[in-house]
Amino acid sequence: MLTCAAAPIAAATIVPAGFTEVQVASGLTGPTAMQFAPDGRLFVCEQTGKLRVIKNGALLATPFVTLTVDSAGERGLLGVAFDPNFSSNHFVYVYYTVPDAPVHNRISRFTANGDVAVAGSEVVIFELDTLSAATNHNGGALNFGPDGKLYAAVGENANGANAQSTSTVLGKMLRINTDGTIPTDNPFFGSTTGKNKAIWAIGLRNPFTFAFKPASSMMFINDVGQNTWEEINDGVGGANYGWPTTEGPTTDPRFNAPRYAYDHSTGACAITGGAFYVPMTTQFPADYVQDYFFADFCGGWIRKLETSNNTVTTFATGISAPVDLKVSDSGSLYYLARGSGAVFRIDFNATAPTITTQPASQTVAAGTSVTFTVRASGTGPLRYQWQRNDANIAGATAQDYTIAAAAADSGARFRAMVTNGFGSVLSNQAVLTVTGGGGGGTGTGLSAMYFNNIDFTGTIVARVDPTVNFTWGAGSPDPAIGADTFSARWIGQVEAPSSGTFTFYTQSDDGVRLWVNGQRIINNWTNHATIENSGTIALTAGQRYDIQMDYYENAGSATARLLWSGPSVAKAVIPASRLFVAPPSAGIRVNFQLASAAVPPGYLPDGGRVYGDRGNGQTYGWNADNQAQMRDRNASNSPDQRYDTLAYMQRPGNPNASWEIAVPNASYSVRIVAGDPSFFGSTFAISAEGVVVISGVTNSAARWLDATRTIAVTDGRLTIRNAPGATSNKICFIEITRQ
Repeated sequence: MLTCAAAPIAAATIVPAGFTEVQVASGLTGPTAMQFAPDGRLFVCEQTGKLRVIKNGALLATPFVTLTVDSAGERGLLGVAFDPNFSSNHFVYVYYTVPDAPVHNRISRFTANGDVAVAGSEVVIFELDTLSAATNHNGGALNFGPDGKLYAAVGENANGANAQSTSTVLGKMLRINTDGTIPTDNPFFGSTTGKNKAIWAIGLRNPFTFAFKPASSMMFINDVGQNTWEEINDGVGGANYGWPTTEGPTTDPRFNAPRYAYDHSTGACAITGGAFYVPMTTQFPADYVQDYFFADFCGGWIRKLETSNNTVTTFATGISAPVDLKVSDSGSLYYLARGSGAVFRIDFNATAPTITTQPASQTVAAGTSVTFTVRASGTGPLRYQWQRNDANIAGATAQDYTIAAAAADSGARFRAMVTNGFGSVLSNQAVLTVTGGGGGGTGTGLSAMYFNNIDFTGTIVARVDPTVNFTWGAGSPDPAIGADTFSARWIGQVEAPSSGTFTFYTQSDDGVRLWVNGQRIINNWTNHATIENSGTIALTAGQRYDIQMDYYENAGSATARLLWSGPSVAKAVIPASRLFVAPPSAGIRVNFQLASAAVPPGYLPDGGRVYGDRGNGQTYGWNADNQAQMRDRNASNSPDQRYDTLAYMQRPGNPNASWEIAVPNASYSVRIVAGDPSFFGSTFAISAEGVVVISGVTNSAARWLDATRTIAVTDGRLTIRNAPGATSNKICFIEITRQ
């Protein structure tokens, strides 16, 4: 590959709008490959034997190690990888050409001491076959797979016959253990001898680079072609990619056809780099996530392969002989330009919205106007949506929101969602206090959530109901909700005008439950015709108490009404002036997501922050900062936004993440949904207060696990943890309901 016809020296790289390119480091001599260390340093191989280190944006003068190599043609220092346990063992692996007779390629391991290798620490872990006089087609890329094994791509040394022979490791993908021994489950282990047991796949010409998709077993092998075709092959154990019998697209059943191939008709000559865009922190727009970037040495370009449908688009042009691509944890795309001896970084600089002026809480007299204001910065155009008590206000889509005559709004909370093409942000909440207007608490009603299924699942319609006083008959609460088999939940607070024993009444068809101040005083969770149920509780005048009413309609007529009577209060529907949408202590739904993701209606967002007051009437969060582990997949196969977002509970930095929320001591129904629309095959095990709620393995047909358990809380906090046996816990959302 490195002796391919010289690529033109580019005047300037052209990248799409919104992207910028910066030079990270220059002065590299004949660079061949690069790899990020787990701590963020970038190691770069120079063909002549120096392994260089780029740290804090600067190329260090002292190499990590300088090897004596044969650098003729395409030989030399060609690959580098870091042990999965690098943070504890400090092992660095390299692939290079040994000049001593017989000339051959070698994989060695060194121990790092800061930015240099420990003197004398080289351990040879695998010696490849003797090379012929031909100096090309050496391969050289190294990567660790999700199985913890070291994979090495090896060229066929300009001898096509080697690629099909299992009596040589040339022209192969190899798989070995970290100490150089050979895994017994390799596909050719039982049919070969000696070092050939390391063969994992055959039929390759010059696989100069390959890449694993993070958090996945997907591997793409970039095989440099001869006169016509370049290939991107799916890495499969035991595969035969056909060289030299076939090159490029094929229907020959003996061989694994490439996922994608392109010809040399437009100046391309060698596929020399590839990287999946699945970073820890997503920086590029959502439609880049899960895609595969690949580069061509002579074409001087980077293209993007959409893995879901194999469509390809050009991303960058004008690059001087690219030889490797990598994606950093921070979401930048790095490329190594051999022609200019430099490393470059491509960033996306369009910005999501940021609130610059928060809406302020205000106090006004009843009947007067009030205006809430928000200001934001970010890439335009910016879009606004005001919310009242977490529910969108129809038509309130300007920077300012005005109430012409404040009346039954005291205690209401107002905030704005600001959105552009690159994200969204919620402002702080501003509280409106209305004075005058008849004394007593001027309420607003209750937060209402309607569900299209009988069990509080399915399509959700969220709004504020001033009262619970509905006789829908054969109808439904909303066009989005079916006339039968729906459910509803009203939550908030109630304030009594006088002290004493109050009787609460429900009139329902069908099931109903009512909690006041944490006590369930009505429970008729059955199918029935319209019936009145009642329960009593002592209340103190002027004090607000949590209230929650659950209801379901199974079939036929639908009725849901909430009434009361008490000292100096005749039996009547509880008026809006005595109901408040302030969040209660239970009946809580939380969606785990990036801070910039849209919040599903009726859910509170959790963006990965440490446990604390969230400013929304609830106190919850993680045992350690988990913001880097939040994801928004934007996947087409997600049922809705709740399933699209998730939080990792087992990742570097917080491998035993736990989450908790403050709730009163009581018994709760806890529903947890865990999974990932982009990945499957992992074992999930999540507990709540020590009780295993989620336990199982996802698959292509069931990418989420959904379970509900009854949980007793005795310490004032409901705690979610990894349960034994888990390999990849990813929690999407949680629903907590008092029993």
